[in-house]
Parts: sequence; structure tokens; C-alpha cells
Amino acid sequence: MAGLLCLAWHLKHPLTYWLRPWETPLLLGIGLCGSLLLRRSDWRSGRCWLGFALLGLAGLTLVRELEFMAQRAEVLAATADMRLLGSHFVVGFEHFAELEPLAEQGLIGGIYLTRRNVRHSSPGQVAGAIARLQTLRLQAGQPPLIVAADQEGGSVAHLSPMLTNQPPLASLLDRENGNLHERARRYGEEQGAGLARLGINLNFGPVVDLRPEHPLANDKLTNLEARAISANPLLVSEVADG
Repeated sequence: MAGLLCLAWHLKHPLTYWLRPWETPLLLGIGLCGSLLLRRSDWRSGRCWLGFALLGLAGLTLVRELEFMAQRAEVLAATADMRLLGSHFVVGFEHFAELEPLAEQGLIGGIYLTRRNVRHSSPGQVAGAIARLQTLRLQAGQPPLIVAADQEGGSVAHLSPMLTNQPPLASLLDRENGNLHERARRYGEEQGAGLARLGINLNFGPVVDLRPEHPLANDKLTNLEARAISANPLLVSEVADG
């Protein structure tokens, strides 16, 4: 019971975002079971007190849901302060449609694309949705949205297979033919062309960290051993400058 009350108190919390589509109906449904217990129980029994607790859960859930709706309405009212604050945020999302009022009213500065929010779409659908958001911005007199993605190549290619998964930049060092700077430029042009076709104007790459000389064991957080171009700063700068 304590866990359910805690969930209701923190309703719509960012850390429980994955629960958002069904947390309110679930908690209300469980809470309203309290009325059945009250109807079938003696008021001095433990079941009766459980019924009161469940009704309290339903009441708390309803109050927190109404508070969330009021906060959402306040944000969408698009005051000057809200627009000023929102213009500094690049946001993740579930569905493009939910971004439209935020983009149109200047309440966000950009969006972040990853596998999760494009997994059920074709490249044409993604490009069309981004173009619509940018059109809404233009019509509302707002600056274009930053449209960001993390498509480094190699092990970090969050929009593949929608976009070609290129080899890691470090692979350019293994080729013997041609100028390194020129190979890096061609790599970037290919990567940029694919991103631009979707309407993406910011890529979180290349990685210019130096490859560690003594990698940490089981480094699953940064994985720099696989992502970094080289341990040599001159080679890293030459490839990144390409």
C-alpha cells in the first residue's frame, strides 16, 4: 500500500515516464476497489480500513492528476517567461504530434531523435514530421528548431538502420590509400547528407576524446576504447577537422 501511495504522490514523475500512459487509470482502478470493500465489510474490520486506504489512494491520484493538468495548461499558455526558458531546451519525445503546440508557441528550442521515437516510422514520415514542425515555427515567427541526433558511426548509430551505419571514424586510420583529411571529409559528407535528408541539423559527433592508453575494465558507460578516433591528439584533430 505504501508503494502505491508513493507512486500516486509522485504521479507523472520524469523517472517513471515509462508508466505514464497507464499509471493514472491503474491507480484509480485500484483505489476505487476500496468502495467495494467498504460495502462488503464491517466498519471495525481490517478490510474496512483497507477500503478507506484505497479510497484515499484514488483521491490522491485524482488530485495529483489535476495538478499535472493545471501545470500543463500553464506551460501551454506560453507566457514570455515560459518561452524564454523553453528556448534553451532540446527535448526527447514519444510522438511528433505532442511536439506541435510546444514548437509552435516557442516553448522548446529543439528536439532529439533516437530509435525510440522513430522506430515505427519510415524515413519519409520522419522527414515530413520534422518539416511540419519547422513550418509551424516559421508561421509563428519562431527561429528554426534544433533537430539533434546521435549518429557517430560504429557502435553509436541511434538512427540506423534508417540511416546507413558507417564504420567508426577510427577505421579511417587503417586505410593506406588517399589523404586522411580527404577521407574524413568524404565520411562527414556522407553522414551529413543522410542526416540532412531527414531534416536533422545537429549531430552529436565526432567524438574528439582521446582513446585511453589504459582502458578501464568493463567500461560500459563511455566505451571510449571503441568510440574514440585515436590516442594521438594530432590524428584526432586531423580527422575531426575533415
